[in-house]
This record gives sequence, structure tokens and C-alpha cells, in this order.
Amino acid sequence: MCMQAEWVEPYELIEVMECTIDAKELKEGKVKIPETTTRRAAEFMCEQLKVSSQKDVDNLHLAHEVVYNAGFYKGTMVSGEFAGLSVQDAKPKCKAALCASGQAFTYLEPEGLVTPRSTPDVECVVALVDQWYLKYGAHEWQAAVGKHLESLECFNPQVAKAFRDALAWLSDWACSRSFGLGTRIPWDEQVGLVHCLVIASDCL
Repeated sequence: MCMQAEWVEPYELIEVMECTIDAKELKEGKVKIPETTTRRAAEFMCEQLKVSSQKDVDNLHLAHEVVYNAGFYKGTMVSGEFAGLSVQDAKPKCKAALCASGQAFTYLEPEGLVTPRSTPDVECVVALVDQWYLKYGAHEWQAAVGKHLESLECFNPQVAKAFRDALAWLSDWACSRSFGLGTRIPWDEQVGLVHCLVIASDCL
């Protein structure tokens, strides 16, 4: 179903975040935009990209990418309980507050069909079980890596984009499992094996 104008036009936008967008955000280089600090980043990008309808999929996708990255990494909350905090710091606090008040609950689902490596034509049933995680989403770590990415020469814009995308979604990464071969975690006998892929990635 397509969005209807009357669903949104009667309402005013509520400004909750301020962020800075500059030309470096548009890695494709197709559009040059002035460096702008705004509290209406989505509106600003749609105007710059001349988005006229929801059918302008390519420009909407680009606008979404720019606004998400600028908002998450450079944004500051300007209203509500967490005004003055960076978006990165406010996000988990806001989630916790909403869940604690009963206005929200955590919902998790796979991004797509999950299949085992041995039999890829078989669908898996996914369960959320106890795990140990590496906290790649820690603010200090993300900020340090994000700063490094700004000066990293990747030679290919798509490689740089892949790094930025991974940094945006990589949060708590499961690093353990409960069965099979592997190095045992000394403080946990039940969920006590370090996942082999974690060992491999940490050695790269």
C-alpha cells in the first residue's frame, strides 16, 4: 500500500536531533551539498536530492544512508529526557527507558532465511539462548574506529561504505557456543566454547 498524503500532511515534524551533513557523506559524488547543521536532516536531504515521491527509490535510499550515518555518528539529542547526549549514547538509554515503562519491548528476528551450511535447502528455527558477546557497540570503540575510518584510504568507495555500514550495525557480537570443538571459556562451563569464527576474525 502506498503512503497517502493525508496521513502525514496534517502533522508538524518534531525536532528531536541535530546533526551536521557535509559533502563527504555523499561518497558517490553525484550531488554536491553545502555543509549544513540541521534538525530536519531527512527533509534537508530530500530537498537536496529533489525527491518528489516515494517512488524515487534510489535517491530515498541515498538520503536514508546519509541521514542515518550523520545522525548516529554526529547527532545530538535536542529534546526529551536525553537532550544534550550524543545519539550513540542516547539510543540504548532511550530503549531501556521505553522498555522499563512498558511502552516498548525488545523484538528480534533474523534478517532473512536461516539455513545450515551443511544443508542450505533446509530452513532453521532460530532461538535466542544465553551467549557471551564482544561489545563492538561500545561508544569508545565505535568512536575510535569511526575516527580512523575518516582518514583511511580504501581506494574503492564501496569498501569504505562497507566498513561504515558494518560499524553502524555491529553491536554485541556473539562469540560463544555451547557444544562442539573449541577453546573453553574458563568462567562458564555451560556456554563455554569460544566460537571458531571469532578466533579467526580476531587473528586477522
